[in-house]
Amino acid sequence: MNYNHININERSCIYQFLTLGMSIRGIAKALHRSPSTISREIKRNSYRTRNNFKEHDRYFPVKAQEKYEDRTTKNVTPAIIEALGKLPSELVKTITFDRGKEFAEYEKIEAALGCKTYFCDPYCAWQKGTNENTNGLLREFYPKGMDLSEVDPEELKKNLNLMNNRPRKCIKYKTPKEELLGNSS
Repeated sequence: MNYNHININERSCIYQFLTLGMSIRGIAKALHRSPSTISREIKRNSYRTRNNFKEHDRYFPVKAQEKYEDRTTKNVTPAIIEALGKLPSELVKTITFDRGKEFAEYEKIEAALGCKTYFCDPYCAWQKGTNENTNGLLREFYPKGMDLSEVDPEELKKNLNLMNNRPRKCIKYKTPKEELLGNSS
């Protein structure tokens, strides 16, 4: 399967076509894309705005492109190293990535954290089950497509605390916090 990401020119066209009232199928046909691709793009990158006391969703092509460009190796690699580097080394033994280009510098991550990295086979999300399960739990607080960078840090801390104190079957109904820190906390 071959897939090309939507570029800024196509995103600008989507914006213009939406402004003209064109349907998703019409936009997809004009851009030689699948209607589901266009629908997903619009859903992921539309934000609720208020205009003349009326709320509506609006698609922002530049913000969509910036969001896409943030998922690059130069941003992702240091973020992973910073986040996981704060943990004791015995807790970071392996990391399983999907096959995104943003993980191309996996060797730097291995060297910095002293761990092994693995990549899932294409379209096999079940190969990183804990991640998918945790994403599901996260969706209880934040709907899919929501820009998590806009979440209040204190609210996020509170919700992560709730998640880390929720018993999990995979660790014999202990909480992640108990498993990590022991029962004394």
